Amino acid sequence: MKYAHFDSITKRVMQLLDTNAFSYAELPPAEALLTLSDEQHAAAHEGLWAVVGGALVAVDEAFFRPAPPSFTTLKAAELAAFRAQREKMLNRLAGIGMAAQVGGDAPLALAITTFRQGLLDLPSHASVTGATDIDALRLALKTRYAALLAATPATAKLAFKGVDA
Repeated sequence: MKYAHFDSITKRVMQLLDTNAFSYAELPPAEALLTLSDEQHAAAHEGLWAVVGGALVAVDEAFFRPAPPSFTTLKAAELAAFRAQREKMLNRLAGIGMAAQVGGDAPLALAITTFRQGLLDLPSHASVTGATDIDALRLALKTRYAALLAATPATAKLAFKGVDA
């Protein structure tokens, strides 16, 4: 009998076996073997082969490459990273806003509150939710953040800047 020994996960043919011509101390498990005709066995000595749906199929290296992650997966990771950074900023903004409010600096307290709300709303902005690929999503996040910064008074930016000092 002639067999293709294949990897059960990748489906790549790893070895060709011919029990009529050779004797093997041990054969791979039956679920990892595909019985081949003489013609299939001869053909499988050249190129790359896989077992797909119980059949021997000629393939190229691209067949074995993992599929790239979906945009949904990439978007979730990008938004999770944004939210982690945003959480740090929100914590800092809360302290600055509270100090401004206690210190009687109403314009600074309002600017901090407005910026904070903009950060909270940023992931639901139409440009972010409407992004259809990872580059568009990153650009939308960056553009919306830049717009928030541009609308924030210099006094608020100065107060925030000193936090890491």
